[in-house]
Amino acid sequence: MRPFHLLIAVRPGCCSLVLLLACIITLPPANAQTPQAVHDKYRAQTADIRNDTASINHLLAYCYDLMDVEGDSSLRLLERTYEMSTGLDYPYGIARSHLLKGMILSDRGLYDSAKILFTRAIPYFEKLHNDIELGKVYNNMANLYNFQGLLQEAMDGYLKAASLLEKTSTRHLLAPVYCNIGTIFQKLDQPAKSLQYIDKAEAIARQNKDTVRVVIALIAKAVSYKTLGRRPAFLETTQAAMHLSDRKEYLVGRYLTRLNLSDDLCNFNQYDPALNYLRVAESLAIRSGDPYYLSGIYLGFAKAYKGLKQYARAKEYLLKSVAIATPIHQKQNLQRAYDYLTIVYTSLGMKAASLDAFQKYQLYSDSLRNEEVTNQVNTLETRFRTLQKDKAIGEQQLAIAQRDLALKQKDTWTLIWACITLVVLITGAVGWFYYRQQRLLQQQKLLTLQREYDLRVMQAMMEGEERERGRIARYLHDGVASAVSAARLKMDALGIQQGHLSALAPYRESLGLLKDATASIREAAHNLQPVILQDKGLRDAVQAYCDKIGRNHQLSVSFQSHGQPERFKYHFELLTFHTIQELLNNVIKHANASAVIVQLSFFRDMFSITVEDNGKGFDPASLQAGGSLGLRGLSQRMEPFGGTVHIDSSSEGSSIRIEFLLSEFVLAA
Repeated sequence: MRPFHLLIAVRPGCCSLVLLLACIITLPPANAQTPQAVHDKYRAQTADIRNDTASINHLLAYCYDLMDVEGDSSLRLLERTYEMSTGLDYPYGIARSHLLKGMILSDRGLYDSAKILFTRAIPYFEKLHNDIELGKVYNNMANLYNFQGLLQEAMDGYLKAASLLEKTSTRHLLAPVYCNIGTIFQKLDQPAKSLQYIDKAEAIARQNKDTVRVVIALIAKAVSYKTLGRRPAFLETTQAAMHLSDRKEYLVGRYLTRLNLSDDLCNFNQYDPALNYLRVAESLAIRSGDPYYLSGIYLGFAKAYKGLKQYARAKEYLLKSVAIATPIHQKQNLQRAYDYLTIVYTSLGMKAASLDAFQKYQLYSDSLRNEEVTNQVNTLETRFRTLQKDKAIGEQQLAIAQRDLALKQKDTWTLIWACITLVVLITGAVGWFYYRQQRLLQQQKLLTLQREYDLRVMQAMMEGEERERGRIARYLHDGVASAVSAARLKMDALGIQQGHLSALAPYRESLGLLKDATASIREAAHNLQPVILQDKGLRDAVQAYCDKIGRNHQLSVSFQSHGQPERFKYHFELLTFHTIQELLNNVIKHANASAVIVQLSFFRDMFSITVEDNGKGFDPASLQAGGSLGLRGLSQRMEPFGGTVHIDSSSEGSSIRIEFLLSEFVLAA
């Protein structure tokens, strides 16, 4: 049986994957026994089963060891222990049967059925005053709420389990509970508070020399370090957990630590070492037979291959992840897979498949948001029912007081009705406000989703254009330019062999033309794929281009930069660079200008581009009516990145200014 479940949560503003753990108290050994070994271990004890409590206890121990390797057989045995315990009116046997069966069903994702069994076990353990078993039940019950996203209910269950176990002498059982409390604080975006409880869990585990618990605590601690932005601490802690898992041969810890490390490496574009970790994690996860983790590992492969722009391989692993996640209703992994597929299909030119994937991504996003709203409504409903019970008790007390204080009856009822009216009015106002806010939020989310989709499509188109530019640049540089250079060398050699040719003007003119053609071809190749843009950033690339234009044309080009230069996302820098190229080419071809100014302005929350010339100008209204100059589509290209275009032109010159509000669509990760 799986000792903990993998939950996926993306912290707002953070694109990296965060892995959290929900631990159960009854943790099986790290080195799983074979079914035959378990049968042999209990063969003597089960050979002569009698209808007594001692035999029930032997069978329960047998079921506990067997549930990790043969769940179905363990379930059948638990049905037998329950029937025997019911016949003998043996509370411990009844409760323990419910607990173990609930753990098996929980592991299979049957949370509602497991919750019923845990609830049935509670009164029997309470009757026995067995705080240890009660603590186990409440911890496992809280895990179910944790898996379903009901964080408040999960926290209440973990705190209840901790309060029960703290009263016992079995302090080692507190380690998983403290670890679970830490994961809840992690989900509530309180990593510092999370570390306090995880440190407690690690200290207890080390004191008891429980290597598996230490590994679990280290993995949870690494998550908190990641959230706090302490990457060196994250790497050191995760690698320590990986080495302990390898030494202990703790299978889940071995592939989970590698999955976390690979995800971190992908975030820093270190895809080859990330793939090495993923391959090992995949083989280990396949050995475990657990589809939950395997789906996440295939997402990791897809993320790495997408980063390497190997979109066909990325698609292969995304489809594998979807095939695994769909039957087990793993909505968060499905949402992430279809998000990636939207980009991958677009990059492969499969527009229909990309749109279908984007629609499924929206469907799962809406489903997860609806589940979150439903959970919040359920929490509010629970609190409302509690208030109703308190109100009923208050009304009973009021009735007693009314019999004793008859003179105050009229004033009391007036106060009650006034309170009820006020509650109704407040409830109505809150409901109207909530409905109005939800509509506004839904509209805003739809606009954001459309913008994200437009941005992904544009990024994919730009990637395709960049690949084509690179192909043409390589062809010009390695093919055409090399051929022209070779022709020039032949002409030089011919001039040496035939000395009289050097005195001929047509010969010298031909050599000059070949030289100019070679330089022009190499310059065109460089403009198609500027290496300086990727190496040094937008500011240096634009300055170099302006210097080149000023040298090669009868045009005075002045470059200006204001503020502290920043690095943006490469797609955005590429779009900006080519836009400036296009605007300068328009000035050269159409403006009849003698001077032009190119200005980049880097501010804290805004970035702007200005291209201003002293040419003959043009009519901006003609752009809407089918004008030229390549400016009609400028606003459309800038819009997905949040850019606005301002055009001002007269007979004294033209000025084009493009402004961008800095956001996650523009800034580098």
